[in-house]
Amino acid sequence: MTSEAPSASISDAPPVTEELPLSSWEEYRPAIAAIERRYGSHDKGDGRSHENRIAYRGQKSARWALETTLEREGGPRRFTVHQYYERATRHHREMESITGRTWLLPGDAELKEKVTRNTDSLHVSAPAYPYLVYLRHHGFPSPFLDWSLSAYVAAFFAFESADQTKDERVAVYAYVDTPLGTKAGFIGAPIITLLGPHVATDRRHFMQQAVYTWSVKQEGEGDDYTICSHHDVLRTPSEQQHTLLRITLPTSERRTALRDLQAHNINHYTLFGTEDALARTLALRAFLLD
Repeated sequence: MTSEAPSASISDAPPVTEELPLSSWEEYRPAIAAIERRYGSHDKGDGRSHENRIAYRGQKSARWALETTLEREGGPRRFTVHQYYERATRHHREMESITGRTWLLPGDAELKEKVTRNTDSLHVSAPAYPYLVYLRHHGFPSPFLDWSLSAYVAAFFAFESADQTKDERVAVYAYVDTPLGTKAGFIGAPIITLLGPHVATDRRHFMQQAVYTWSVKQEGEGDDYTICSHHDVLRTPSEQQHTLLRITLPTSERRTALRDLQAHNINHYTLFGTEDALARTLALRAFLLD
């Protein structure tokens, strides 16, 4: 859901279930409506329609990988969940002292128990989830890839810093975790887990209608997992594990898209709520939209 630059400079876009190239912003709303109709629910055979959660992520270049900030900062090294958790919580007392917040964080023994108890072969829960989400929203390298339940919030992040003078395309990804209502995979293979919105954390999480994914692989028979690239999973298509769609639009549609999103009160200030974000919103209006 971010327009931050990835480490790679060449085309590293992930494989997708379906590519949806659009020529103009006016085609975006019908495209999203079609995705919602097609993937918004599933039938488990009980005659009822069950809702699917569709997550959207905007990137200012359709050539970029789906890459977490931990991948960008950590380089080629792969961390286990326990190794990452130790680094993320090492200085949490400083965070508590400065922010005035308090987080209940598990110790080593409790961490192992929580990861094991809340995990199965197709879902891996994140320890200290509220704290890790808070860090993610404030620039700490994170194994979480951030998404939005709003296709229009995702479109804002795709277009906000796009260079409309270049003949390139932005991308909005639509991810469906369980299109058929169930998941299937191989034991020991990396899996992507969708982490939901119901968490007490930074207000940006709610302003951006955020959800997250992370990709992990179990280490043997142990209670630890290696944090992997999302591409490790996406390279093996599986309609029972995931569906990933990529909508692309020309960067020349930036002004049209941002004016429409601004008219619906989607801008930096409404998504971040800070004075810096207000200044960016006013600058965008002054130099591009007005």
